[in-house]
Amino acid sequence: MVGHRIEILFLRDDADPTPAYRLRDNGDIVPIPLGRCGLVAFDERALPDLAQAREWFPHHFRLWDAVRAQFWDALLPPGGTRRPTSGT
Repeated sequence: MVGHRIEILFLRDDADPTPAYRLRDNGDIVPIPLGRCGLVAFDERALPDLAQAREWFPHHFRLWDAVRAQFWDALLPPGGTRRPTSGT
């Protein structure tokens, strides 16, 4: 979390046999030769927020939902109420 923004550093799917790579903000893919298969590292100069990561990797919707839930749990005081939101 950076303020009220969720920045995604990387995504790792141990079931994915795709060789590790870094996804640059401009869409370029840079291999990570010694990286673990299933690892996607994001451009450290322009980390994507949760909405962008969800758009790029929609099949991981359960993960993104869990991240969003943890985000709200961290922002709200204990016993606070959360209003449903669309998107992130």
